[in-house]
Amino acid sequence: MTGPALIEGLAGIVGPRHVRTAPAERLTYARDGLPTHSRLPGVVVLPGTRDEVVAVLRLLAAHRVPFVPRGAGTGLSGGALANGDAVLIVLTRCSRIFKIDPKNRVAVVEPGVVNARLSAAAAPHGLHYAPDPSSQTACTIGGNVAENAGGPHCLKYGVTATHILALEVVLADGRVLELGSPGGEPWGPDLVGLFVGSEGNFGVATRITVRLLPQPRAVRTLLADFGSLRTAGEAVSAVIASGILPAALEMMDQSCIRAVEDSVYAAGYPRRRRDGRGHPPRPRRGLRPYRRRCGGARAPVARPQEGVRGNGPSVARPRGAGRRRSPVRPTRRARDDRADRRRVPPHREQRVPRR
Repeated sequence: MTGPALIEGLAGIVGPRHVRTAPAERLTYARDGLPTHSRLPGVVVLPGTRDEVVAVLRLLAAHRVPFVPRGAGTGLSGGALANGDAVLIVLTRCSRIFKIDPKNRVAVVEPGVVNARLSAAAAPHGLHYAPDPSSQTACTIGGNVAENAGGPHCLKYGVTATHILALEVVLADGRVLELGSPGGEPWGPDLVGLFVGSEGNFGVATRITVRLLPQPRAVRTLLADFGSLRTAGEAVSAVIASGILPAALEMMDQSCIRAVEDSVYAAGYPRRRRDGRGHPPRPRRGLRPYRRRCGGARAPVARPQEGVRGNGPSVARPRGAGRRRSPVRPTRRARDDRADRRRVPPHREQRVPRR
C-alpha cells in the first residue's frame, strides 16, 4: 500500500515537491489520451535522473508496491493509468539529449525528451527522427517506446521499433540492463524489439539510442479528388503497386472534409467532385507517375503544394479564425469490437452526384 512510510521514502529520493499525494494533484494524471478510461493513482512521483529512477524502483520493490511508468500521457490505449494501490512514475523530467552523432546518424536521449524536440535538435545536421505520431509536439520518446508509436510517415519509414537501436532499462527490482547495440546488430534474440511496445510491463527505459535519417531534399504534397471511396482505394493500391512509396497517404471522405472546412482549420479541400468544365493544372516534373496512377482511377490531381525541407509533406496553414467550430460531436465511447461478418449489411459506396 502507498502509506506514509513509502511517501516519505519517495520524497527523500526525488524531493517533496516532486511527489504528488493530494487528490487534486493526482487527478491531473487520472487520464491519458483515451477519454473513456480514468484511474486515480495512489501516489505520483516525478524522478529527474536515472539514479532517482533506480532508487524509486528499489524502494517500491522493497515495499512490494506496483508501479506504472508514464510519459506525456498522450497515448490512446490507457497504458499510462495506475490504480489507487499503485505508484505512477512520470518521466517527463528526464528530458536530456545526451548526444547527437551526425557521422553515425544516432542520438542518445532520456525518455522524457519530446519527439518534435529531438528532430529540431537534429535538423542543423540535416537529420531527423522519422516516427511522427500526431501528438509529436507533446509526446515523449519514452512513451513512443512503450507504445511502439507510429504516425503518418510509418508507411515509408516504419514505426518506433524500426528506429530504436539500444536501450538502458531498469527492471522492477532496480537492476539495470543494456539491451541492443548502438550499431544495431546485437547478438542473440531481439530484446529491444521485445521491449518496445511492452507498455512498461518489462521495466523503465532510462536511456534510448535512436536512429536518425537524412532529411528529404524536397517535399511535394498532392491532392486528388475522387468520386467514391472505392476509386480512392484503387488509386492507393495502384500507387503502391507501381513501386512508388510515398512518405504518407491520407484519405478523407465527405463527412471529414465538411468537418474540416467548417472549422477554424479550413484548408480549401474540395467539397464535391468537379464537373467536366475545368481541367486540373499540369503537374510539375517528377510528379507525373502519381498523376498517372491517380488518373487511372479517373481522379483529377490538383497542383502540388510546394513543401519545405523537413520530415514530411507540407501542411496547409489554418485560416479563417472567425469560422464556426466543427459540427461533429465527439463520441462517448471509443471501442474496437469485432463484428460478425455474416450480420454486416453490404457496403454502400458514398457517391457524390454530378451537377
